[in-house]
Amino acid sequence: FGIMKAKWQILYSCISCSPKNSELIVKALVCLHNFMMISGRAEYCPPGLTDTEQNNGEIQRGTWRDSQTIFHRLGRVGANRSTRIAYDMRNYLMQYFVS
Repeated sequence: FGIMKAKWQILYSCISCSPKNSELIVKALVCLHNFMMISGRAEYCPPGLTDTEQNNGEIQRGTWRDSQTIFHRLGRVGANRSTRIAYDMRNYLMQYFVS
């Protein structure tokens, strides 16, 4: 997922749409990502982007890990009470990933 996130800007933050649309967006991105990886496009996944294992077993970190993210540590904000929409989203995702 890290390589996809590094390539598709929509994954830099929360996808602000309905759970169904979020699911469709992620599925479309997975299809596009897999197509680009299979088609052998060096522009999409240049050498050094992915993690590689050296002959001695050491893992060389890929450059995808250096991509900037807009997530910042926030600490405690507010009363830590989620809205009804947040609870519904959590439950929807829980059911999706459990099934």
